[in-house]
Amino acid sequence: MSKHGRPDWYNITPMIQVHASEDVNELAARLKTLDAYDRRGNVVNVVDFASGLGEIHQYYNGVGATQYLTYLPTYNGLPTVELAVGESNTAYSDIYGYVTPQQASTYGLEVIFALNPFTNVVFATLSVADGTNIQTAGIKIDADHTKVYYYGPTATWTQVPGTYRLYGGGHLFHHLKFAFDFTNRQYLHMLLNSYAVSMTAYQPYQSVTTSAPYSSWYFSHLGNASRSNSCFLAGIIYTINED
Repeated sequence: MSKHGRPDWYNITPMIQVHASEDVNELAARLKTLDAYDRRGNVVNVVDFASGLGEIHQYYNGVGATQYLTYLPTYNGLPTVELAVGESNTAYSDIYGYVTPQQASTYGLEVIFALNPFTNVVFATLSVADGTNIQTAGIKIDADHTKVYYYGPTATWTQVPGTYRLYGGGHLFHHLKFAFDFTNRQYLHMLLNSYAVSMTAYQPYQSVTTSAPYSSWYFSHLGNASRSNSCFLAGIIYTINED
C-alpha cells in the first residue's frame, strides 16, 4: 500500500488538468447564481449575506424605515435582508456596496429579491467611474409590479416597453440582471425572470468626475404614504466582460 492509504495499483502518474483554474473558480461562483437564465460575464464580486451585513453599507430614513437580517424568508439556506419602510412618501431603505475597479468595457449586475403584495417601488443601480467619467445604469420596478424603467442620460427613469408581472409573495424570489457597455455608453440587455429584453437602444447616465476609479451597486425600497411594507434582498453578483 502507498503511504497515503491508497492501493498500490492506484494511478500515480501525472494527470492532465482538463479545466483551467479560472474556469473552476467561475463554476464555483455560478453554482448559486442569482440569474437562472444567463451565464454571460465573469464574476467579480458576490454578496449573499452569509456573513451578515458587515461588508455592505446601510442607509435608511423616515417613518418605519429599518433593515435587518431574517430567515423568513431564506434563500438557499442563507438569510435575506428585510428592507422595511412605513407610510411615508419620503421614507426609504437602501443598501449599497463598493467593488474594486476592474479593467473592462462592459459590466453587469445581478440581483435576487422578493416582494410582498404591498411592496412599493424598488430599484437597483450600478455605477462605474474610470477617473474621468462616471456612468450609472439601473432598473426600477413600479409599485404595481408590472412596469419597468431604466435610468437614462438625463438622470431620470424612462419606462421600458412591455408588461412585466411580478408576483408579490415574500417567499417567491425574482431574478433581475442588467448590463451596459461603458466604452460605447449603451445598455446591453435586461433579464427579469423569464423576460429578456435588448436594451442597446438606451443610454445610461453619464457625468464628469475627478474621483479615482471605482464601481458601486445600490438597491433601494421607497416608501409610500398609503402603504407600509417590506421587500427582501437575497444577494448581489457583480460581473464584467458582458456581451
